[in-house]
Amino acid sequence: MKFKDWIKEIFTDSKGRPEIKNILGIPATLIGLVIGSIAGIKSLIVADFNYDWAGWGIFMGVAIGLIVTTAVTDGIIDSQSKG
Repeated sequence: MKFKDWIKEIFTDSKGRPEIKNILGIPATLIGLVIGSIAGIKSLIVADFNYDWAGWGIFMGVAIGLIVTTAVTDGIIDSQSKG
């Protein structure tokens, strides 16, 4: 599978249409993981570094929720198209 085909597979729904929830959710999740990792490492190194982990958790919940919503709706579309 070529990289272009792989990217197209990630950002489209089961019918091949662009999926806005994945277009927003996947980059947001990756950015959140990077920021969380940097903040976690910095909090280990710097003794008085405080990070808003509650805000980060809410952000990640929304970002992952977008991806989960897409997965659920794709499953429903796939089950209806087979029946």
